[in-house]
Amino acid sequence: MAKVKLLTSKLQVHPQDLGVLVEVPFELPIGYQSLSVELIGDIPEDSVLDLGLADPNRVRGWSGGSRSSIFLSLYKATPGYLRGELPRGRWAVLLSPYEITRAFEVVVKIEGDLYCPHWLKSDLHVHSLHSDGCWDLCQLTERAKSAGLDLLALTDHNTISQNVEASGWGFFKNDVLLLPAMEWTTRKGHANVFGLCDPMPDWRVNDDEEFSLKMQEVKNRGALVSINHPYDDFAFGLKWDWSYEKVQFIEIWNGPWRSSSELARRAWEKALSAGVKLVALGGSDVHGPSDWVELGSPTTWLYTTLPGISGVLEALNKGAVYLTRDIDGVTLGDKATVPGSTNVDNIVTIDLKGLSKGQRVDVICDGQCFKSFLVDKTTLEVQVEVPIEFRYIRTEVYRYDETFDVWLPLLITNPIWRLGGGIEHE
Repeated sequence: MAKVKLLTSKLQVHPQDLGVLVEVPFELPIGYQSLSVELIGDIPEDSVLDLGLADPNRVRGWSGGSRSSIFLSLYKATPGYLRGELPRGRWAVLLSPYEITRAFEVVVKIEGDLYCPHWLKSDLHVHSLHSDGCWDLCQLTERAKSAGLDLLALTDHNTISQNVEASGWGFFKNDVLLLPAMEWTTRKGHANVFGLCDPMPDWRVNDDEEFSLKMQEVKNRGALVSINHPYDDFAFGLKWDWSYEKVQFIEIWNGPWRSSSELARRAWEKALSAGVKLVALGGSDVHGPSDWVELGSPTTWLYTTLPGISGVLEALNKGAVYLTRDIDGVTLGDKATVPGSTNVDNIVTIDLKGLSKGQRVDVICDGQCFKSFLVDKTTLEVQVEVPIEFRYIRTEVYRYDETFDVWLPLLITNPIWRLGGGIEHE
């Protein structure tokens, strides 16, 4: 966070101002995650100055003469004020003398904390007691915090009660941000619907036409839709048998990497090679204690430039996303070109940390392995010039598993696209 002084204003309050409601306006730019207001001055004991705050859309709170300061953020607020996102635009401190016998001076001091862009560590596919999981939301968020996660998507099957419960906490519990979601579970495949508390009043679908209409409806309302485990066939209804036509996101990494994950990765790569800007996601699909499935494995990393849920949805839409096997392994370094970026000068920086000797780094361009490196140290930083004929570049890191004689992924990034190099999803 970066503390910013937004306004310091000195006001003279006179007896003739009794009952007058005065606005002290200020502009709040985009990207602030908290705001504080303080009245400084010697208000006479026989005088009362009422205090409130308004954002561009509504009055956010009123404390009368009982307070001389206000704090507001995404997740907390002074009693009498509404927590939540801080919209950019014209705000105003509201002042009104309720009792006054003589003139006095007061200084209005306004400061804000500007959100600093950074990576959020997330699990975008989890279940709780609200569907077929073993943990309630408090237990789930406690485990997420212990695992080092910043964000969980609440993807219970065909229900929104988990979102209703989370809304009572401002979608923030145990230092974990909660993304309202639902796993739309049908007999022809599953899909995560992100970003809306109540994405659809009726999730039931009987045919392709009805499915297409409901898919378009939730997208029109601002939801993001990701198809889940599209090639899993070990249970009825898991495999994706609906159309891929309006798909925005695809879960290529669901729990432990397996053959169906590789099929999903290849399908995603094929779409990218055709120029379709399809974003790859991952999620543990955890339901409770398991020898195979762990919360945060895989970890989906989101590069957020705005605070809260709006920043999460922006990162998803941009494809500012990469996947790792877990939180503590191979990650992107600070100098890496962020996935989802639009490349204009053909130079991309690959910066990796947490590597081990013998691992392999593949640089993929338009579905082809453009460069490959065998790792001999814990970090790798290289600049790659992307030939003009390629539309995108991305990175994968693998480890060799001697038991199964196979290379298994540790990190998969979404593409960095050349300017004008791909087709936007609908």
